[in-house]
Amino acid sequence: MIKYLRQWYQKKFDSNEPAVFIVVTFIAVLIINFFGGLLAPILAGVVIAYLLEAVVSLLSRRLKVNRSIAVYLVFLAFISVVIAILLFVLPALMHQAGQFLQSIPEQINNLHASLLKLSQKYPNIITSEQIKEGISAISNIKFDKIAGISQYLIKFSLVSLSSIFAWLVYLFIVPLLAFFFLKDKERIARWFVNMLPNERGALEEVWADVRPQLGNYVKGKTIECLIVTLATYIGFIMFGLNYALLLAILVGLSVFIPYIGMVIVTIPIVLIGLSQFGFTSQFFYMLLVYLIIQGLDGNLLVPLLFSEALSLHPVAVIASVLVFGGIWGFWGLFFAIPLAALINSGVKMWTRRNINNRKPKEA
Repeated sequence: MIKYLRQWYQKKFDSNEPAVFIVVTFIAVLIINFFGGLLAPILAGVVIAYLLEAVVSLLSRRLKVNRSIAVYLVFLAFISVVIAILLFVLPALMHQAGQFLQSIPEQINNLHASLLKLSQKYPNIITSEQIKEGISAISNIKFDKIAGISQYLIKFSLVSLSSIFAWLVYLFIVPLLAFFFLKDKERIARWFVNMLPNERGALEEVWADVRPQLGNYVKGKTIECLIVTLATYIGFIMFGLNYALLLAILVGLSVFIPYIGMVIVTIPIVLIGLSQFGFTSQFFYMLLVYLIIQGLDGNLLVPLLFSEALSLHPVAVIASVLVFGGIWGFWGLFFAIPLAALINSGVKMWTRRNINNRKPKEA
């Protein structure tokens, strides 16, 4: 079997570089698959350092600030933002999340009442029997247990010292890793490159192809997430929608999951809006503002941010989200598009280096 594979490879390629690319990629996948949980702080540190590097480069190259000074300034600004989030945003977010969990039974009852009113106005479209059948399935859920989830989480966090210690360690280690990735970027990059095999031409070729795409994607998605979160929060606050901060953050995070994220996050927005406003003009105006924000995001913001768009078909995007999300959970969803771009660049490299494709065509 190995003999036939070697013969097939020798007919296709004239060097070991494509094979080295496959082996290194396979080893990386195995490491992430088996040690992904342990490597999560490092991955988070790399992502944060990559985002902060754009600001550091702006200060050091365009404003002529010494790079070491720029690193310290940017890192201090980042730590200040993190502390502000922990002191002001996180408590409000946890409070709204707890309120939401406790209010689920009331939300269902309000939704039931709104649907019954709708059936009275339009009996030909929906009947009260259909509504009762739909609500009966939901009513079988033990809402007392659901409402007690928030209290359980609070109690668990108070008694589980190991959990608190782990979060504190992560909260300290991730920014520290990001700082060292920024400060010693060149040294770490050289060390990593020296660990690679000598025949790494294919790896360098793929990285040169995918690097601008990854940079554009990570920076663009982060900016998009912040803008969409802020715009959605302002829109929800205008209508006095309950849990506006929680829902706005969910909408912002949904931009990292193309197509599927928007569909999933729209469901709780519609249900909470119906529970609070019913089938009134205020509900439809709120929903219209939300859809306008989504439309501006997809048709204006995304083209502006993603000048170097990833050349991936929507089917490939959805497939990558499903596959990598199923394999690696949250991090799989977050890196689904970059991983799909990496695979696409690897396939293009494989095709370019194929001996048969490089032979001149006969007249």
